[in-house]
Amino acid sequence: MAITINFEPNADSIVSTLVPIHFKCTEMTANTTNLIARCYYIIGVTEYQVGGDYRLAPTLAYPDLFNFDASEIFNTITKYTLNDMPNSLKLGSNTAAWSDTLQEWENVSGYKVLVKFYREYLDAATGLIVVDWGSPEVSNSFYVHEGCPETAWLDAHVSSNGLSGGVFDSFQLNWISGTNSMKRWLTNYPIHFSDGNRIDSQVTIHETESYMLAWFSPDNSPYCGYSMVITTYDATGVLNTHTDTTVVDTPFMQTMFVGFRDIVSGLTANVAEGTDFINVTYYYVKMIVGTTTGGGCVQETNATRYIFIVDRSCLPKGYMRFCFKNMLGGYDMVSSKGSFIKRKRSRFVDFEQSLGYDQWYIPMAFGKSNWSNENATRYSIVTHNLKKEYAEHWAELLQSTQVYMRVDNDSNQKVHNTTFDTNQERQPYFYKPIQIDSGSSQIIKSTDNTYQFKFNFIVSVPQRTPRY
Repeated sequence: MAITINFEPNADSIVSTLVPIHFKCTEMTANTTNLIARCYYIIGVTEYQVGGDYRLAPTLAYPDLFNFDASEIFNTITKYTLNDMPNSLKLGSNTAAWSDTLQEWENVSGYKVLVKFYREYLDAATGLIVVDWGSPEVSNSFYVHEGCPETAWLDAHVSSNGLSGGVFDSFQLNWISGTNSMKRWLTNYPIHFSDGNRIDSQVTIHETESYMLAWFSPDNSPYCGYSMVITTYDATGVLNTHTDTTVVDTPFMQTMFVGFRDIVSGLTANVAEGTDFINVTYYYVKMIVGTTTGGGCVQETNATRYIFIVDRSCLPKGYMRFCFKNMLGGYDMVSSKGSFIKRKRSRFVDFEQSLGYDQWYIPMAFGKSNWSNENATRYSIVTHNLKKEYAEHWAELLQSTQVYMRVDNDSNQKVHNTTFDTNQERQPYFYKPIQIDSGSSQIIKSTDNTYQFKFNFIVSVPQRTPRY
């Protein structure tokens, strides 16, 4: 008999590598001993094996049933950092057009994958255990991504990984009637009800700050496609609407910069908005999606709406800007407007050199010495007061394995050079990885039910000095 796959992710579904990717197979031939599983990712039409061969023993309760979890195997390929952003785009750079910040993370954060199962059996003619490599049973092909919703969402709304009610069902922005205001971006940023059933996220954005949004916009057929829309306002109403139609139908994560600095850098303001959007006091960011199949493309908002309130005040002395990889695999950006202390700390590595019998009196032939030194930059930070829901989001930064701090590109101030000036104009900020000291993290609760975070961190790449 042939191998039968009884349980597997749906074809073309998006599944998480942080949750079991479960397969159940049956094979009822009497001489079958085990099954062999091989995992593959697909680029174009070429399949590449991930890991090795995995022998599946039959279950004790039902000897014809074989279980397999592919999550840890596929998790080895769904690793990425901020530096892996496609097309060498760097957060903090000035771009020629807003649409240039739209990036599809195909074969970076997500991959198309499948699993092949082979029968291992006892060959009666030879008495040997052999594998039938010629006729595998091939699973559905599906897409993997490293991320997972918050526990409350996972417990209440997720019943599978890759089936109906899957991990990412509410995070896919394709059109489904009745859920147009409920779809979510790849973030746990707080959302609130407003305008009846409208769900909003409100962000106070400084005029020098970028902001990154991440989402899934899979195949929306038979409806029409997606567009990103920014609508600007002043105190009297709408000033202008900017639409980007380059959002594509893809199961891979996409990101785009929508901060006020990104708008000034990448969009052209009209007369009402003023030079460098000086008249804009707030703006909406929406993903709209097609809801019709013919006779033109009618589009509606199909995700929680972002409201950005522009802050043109001077930055406080304790200001710091961070970017971190969140639970869902997107990147969130937050600011601290409290206080910080910056210190330099030297890390010495010593050694002892033998004096020898004949050089004990020579000053340069000393024994114990410092072989190398690293000058690490260490920060102690206390955030500003945060409301509870924003404090919960801030806490995710302290749990993240990837955290970056914004650093000014001030190399052009060291030496007068037109090349340095040009580089600074193209890349005003860098984002450097940092290492948070988890043992230093504290939560300070005030009497007005607000919270502050206090923690220490060091810049991950220290300043090196010559070795001995």
